[in-house]
Amino acid sequence: MADYVILKYVFKKIDNRNLFKTDESGEKQAVTPQQHFDSLLLGTSLPGICKKDRDGSDTPLSNKIVSRHDGIAVINLCDLKQISVWENYNKSHIKNEPFSRIIIDNRKDIAQIAIEKNGAFDSGLNGIEKITNILQEYFSSQLKPLGWALEITYKMRSIEIWDLVAERVKRGDNIKHIRFDFRDPGNTSAIDGTADQLARLQLITALSKATGAVESYMRLESSPTGTLQLDKEQKDLAGMVALCSNNGWDIEIGFKNYGIYRTKDTQTATEELPDTTLDEFINGEYTITEGTSEGSFKLIEWLDQVRETTKSYDNEIKIERRRKGKIKK
Repeated sequence: MADYVILKYVFKKIDNRNLFKTDESGEKQAVTPQQHFDSLLLGTSLPGICKKDRDGSDTPLSNKIVSRHDGIAVINLCDLKQISVWENYNKSHIKNEPFSRIIIDNRKDIAQIAIEKNGAFDSGLNGIEKITNILQEYFSSQLKPLGWALEITYKMRSIEIWDLVAERVKRGDNIKHIRFDFRDPGNTSAIDGTADQLARLQLITALSKATGAVESYMRLESSPTGTLQLDKEQKDLAGMVALCSNNGWDIEIGFKNYGIYRTKDTQTATEELPDTTLDEFINGEYTITEGTSEGSFKLIEWLDQVRETTKSYDNEIKIERRRKGKIKK
């Protein structure tokens, strides 16, 4: 089982150029950007794809189109890294090419991408951003002769803390830490909270002032193999959630698989994909519908379900190249 970040792509017209082809009747027909984009996925790899280094130079990246069926392509894209190793007291470097799987759903009127979140290019969404920048720049360069560019956008949503916790717990995702950020209450009459909640807040603030701390927060950590419990029925924790939520203070929850959730942030669409579902698609194995001779790929069913699940997500957040820092979740 692997987590995939779900994105959307659109074609943007950049000038008046067009590419034409001659049909069977001898008439010239304009090639649409989706048709040309589809033709780029017909081979065994994406020739010329590379990443930009800090000095502005290009580093070619190994890649392979491992499978393609019904307008859907699965691509392995490798990063190029150097690993330091020591042997006989001497340091040397070896080439390392970790890869991430990319699923491009170029079926009519869909234009959806799923990128494996496995840390091959970097941890968290920073790695996803690097991959999308590479794809966006490569495909835009291939579409430029037609006067088009490719733009990739995140599928995002806002979600309440209890809904997200319930969603992740249902998927068996462990909670690794919970952090509640507090501010100096000053006049407690201005704080929205019960007497018990305000008493706890005043204690934390007093300890913070006594020690000269510059910020006040409470952080709960799980054991390396365990998980924290966060449930509405847990009165004390639910009270802390309510206190922070009602006063606009941050709550941060770290999940083992999902990553970091913060109450003030929008969240990227992330879906789990069983390894067997992808393997069957790569191997060309259909699932036959009972009582018929017709079959379909489980991956197509998964992609259709993902599209339905993320239909209400805001996908207008454009991915920009960042030279420093990490993208927020």
